[in-house]
Amino acid sequence: MLCPYCKDEGGGHLPCIQTLLPTPQRLDRVLVRTGQWECDCCGFTKAIYAKQPVNTDPNEIFKSISCFCCNDTGAIHHQFIQSSIMPDYLSTDPPIPCRRCNAGLKVQGWDIATKADCEQIHRAQLSKVKFSPTQEDVSTLIRSAIKSI
Repeated sequence: MLCPYCKDEGGGHLPCIQTLLPTPQRLDRVLVRTGQWECDCCGFTKAIYAKQPVNTDPNEIFKSISCFCCNDTGAIHHQFIQSSIMPDYLSTDPPIPCRRCNAGLKVQGWDIATKADCEQIHRAQLSKVKFSPTQEDVSTLIRSAIKSI
């Protein structure tokens, strides 16, 4: 890689040096700074970044959601509306505020969903999430296994 500042000066350009960081610096969940390259002629440096795949268990993402009806956005997802509330609803129609959580109070749209509709969607989506057992669940299973022996 040639330096953008001195690439055509004099022809005696030394190759730029690329150095890698001993431990990459994670900037966020995806972007990681892996190193830098620098020009021997003028000292210009540029950071090198790499995108890392997000290795997150989808169930961990769902566990952080408190309302599965709207995924904490305040507007019910159009797929849930089509399946539970209004079959001819299009994704281009105005949003329908969630009546289960407080986030729905901030959304302007068609007020046609009831709290019972939102609870039904929430329970249906919650049943799809596989929660890992808690310490109490494990101890209860061990006690019942000991009793059965």
